[in-house]
Amino acid sequence: MLSSVEEQLKSGEYLSTGWPWRIFSLFLIIFIIAILVYAGINFGYRPYLNKQIKTLDAELLDLNQSINKDKQNQLISFYSQIVNVGDVLNSRGNTFQIFDFLEKNTYPEIKYANLSVNAAEREIKIDGMAPNYEILTKEMALLDQSPQTERVILENSRLVEESKGAAKEIRFNLKLILTSEFFK
Repeated sequence: MLSSVEEQLKSGEYLSTGWPWRIFSLFLIIFIIAILVYAGINFGYRPYLNKQIKTLDAELLDLNQSINKDKQNQLISFYSQIVNVGDVLNSRGNTFQIFDFLEKNTYPEIKYANLSVNAAEREIKIDGMAPNYEILTKEMALLDQSPQTERVILENSRLVEESKGAAKEIRFNLKLILTSEFFK
């Protein structure tokens, strides 16, 4: 007698007849859905997008024509000037630190009237007033002791009396030569 295992081995492999057709119909459904999606996009959505593009192009053309050429050229010129000023300011370093430097290195009795800066020569020229020569000398010493200063030069000083016996003051012109690292 044959055992049940031997019978199963002799009978061979059994494949149901429904499985290949089920797999084929699944792939056929997926293929049909893919074709329908492609057709919907190609024949429905693409014309819609093209219409939107044409509408936006027409609006841009109208907007472009609403601004005359002179205004466009003025705007372009103004923008170019702003960019150039920005480039010059960026290439010059931070010149605003001059005010911080002067604030830290000035006696309260000193008053500045005029300030000019020549960054290429590393010079600051200051016109100011001091109540007396002692304060002016202290101011010059304070500026000279600063690590950012190479030299302090007193170009001019004079005693000025106000009318009607008012207080006297010293008007002066200083020239500061700063270190090369100051303007970086």
